[in-house]
Amino acid sequence: MKIFIVEDNPLYCAVLEQNLNTCGYSDVQSFEDGESCLDNFQRQPDVVLLDYDLGKGKYNGIETFKEIKKKTHHPKIILLSGQEDVKVAVESLRLGAFDYILKGKFAMDNLMNTLHKITRIQKVTDGEKDVKRLRKIFYAGVLSFAILVLLTYGLSK
Repeated sequence: MKIFIVEDNPLYCAVLEQNLNTCGYSDVQSFEDGESCLDNFQRQPDVVLLDYDLGKGKYNGIETFKEIKKKTHHPKIILLSGQEDVKVAVESLRLGAFDYILKGKFAMDNLMNTLHKITRIQKVTDGEKDVKRLRKIFYAGVLSFAILVLLTYGLSK
């Protein structure tokens, strides 16, 4: 799973990155502002951990989120914030954030739980894609067999 961290606090970012690596998430890239994240979006992250209050750059977390939504690739967005304002949480969820996690004592546990949910959802989605692909192959095989039977029957007369 490819994870982008957008966090302007270098210490908090390093803690996040270390915890993610310890939990087995090795494809992690961090950015100190929304613009840097957007500039690297061609890497197509699966998840973006986005701080709400980005002190640097021209975008805060919500503005960065809105710019991400304009892209063709839509990763799961998890907002991490020290903002306890319910309006901020509601706005991020209204925009389609997968989760809103308050920075604090239980933030890392909540983040790991959310990442596990995303992993389970991806496995189900990948399984559904496999079933659809196999169904197409099956129907193509049935159609090919039917055509072969009709050609064989038609040629034998």
